[in-house]
Amino acid sequence: MRKSITTGLIALFAIVMCAATVQAQTTPTSGTTGPLTWKYDTGTKTLTISGQGEMPDYVVKNQAPWQSLNQEVLKLVVEEGVTGIGNNAFRYAGKLISVTLPTSLTRIGHMTFIHCWNLPMVKLPAGITHIGDKAFKGCQSLVLDSLPAALQEIGKGAFEWCGKLSSVTLPSSVKVIGDGAFSGCKNLKSLTVGIKTPPDIDKKNVFDDVPVANVTLTVPKGSKAAYETAPVWKEFKQISESTVANAAVPEARIYAAEGLVYMTLPQAATVRIYNLNGVLVRSLTAPAGLTTVALPTGIYIVRTGERTEKVMVD
Repeated sequence: MRKSITTGLIALFAIVMCAATVQAQTTPTSGTTGPLTWKYDTGTKTLTISGQGEMPDYVVKNQAPWQSLNQEVLKLVVEEGVTGIGNNAFRYAGKLISVTLPTSLTRIGHMTFIHCWNLPMVKLPAGITHIGDKAFKGCQSLVLDSLPAALQEIGKGAFEWCGKLSSVTLPSSVKVIGDGAFSGCKNLKSLTVGIKTPPDIDKKNVFDDVPVANVTLTVPKGSKAAYETAPVWKEFKQISESTVANAAVPEARIYAAEGLVYMTLPQAATVRIYNLNGVLVRSLTAPAGLTTVALPTGIYIVRTGERTEKVMVD
């Protein structure tokens, strides 16, 4: 009898181990998605996305190829050249604690990081123009200060229930703030808005369950009176003006990578690019946000306003 039980246990253990081995062998750790490639390091639990262009959007019936790894990944690295992160790409990555995003990034899709509960901090590149609906919803550990310099649209519920979010700066470039964008951010203490005319967020529940009467609201110089009478904004009882004419105006960022010159500007400006002999090779009017310019290999001088930057294109 005892021998029979022992034999049965050994057989059961063998079946379990065999199943685990088959699962490990059938779970891919690298591949392609749209124009991009991905690779997962099982030792460091790091997921790396590389390539040029936009990541596809994903849905329940067409999930990200690394979806089965989202429950174990600790670190995410999105390399330079990637310009957009698709919908649902890293949803429910509950153990994710580190995210590195490239300066080439301009879009974060809907529900991209939804319910990444342990994600403590993300440095959002200045060139991001759109943050999708529920992109960071339920990221309960997230601490975020300034939003991207070129940001134009904050999706519905983008930062909903980010319980540790205490300070936020909205740049002057923001044009759309979706319903419930900061709903449930109960720990919010400081909000700086760089927009001179109060954004129209009437009845959008942007700050539902946020104790706005206790939040310090800093607005551009000369716009306090407008905020004090604007729907929703007037609920903030601690409104002060910035000491500069336009709060939260970031400085330009200019650099080169992969044969391109990247320029992230806080506002539209004329850009002139010279070679080392002082010859003008390009002149353009760049809009606020990210602009890229392809140039032959060489060293160039980029000038915009009072900013001058030397870059090397290779």
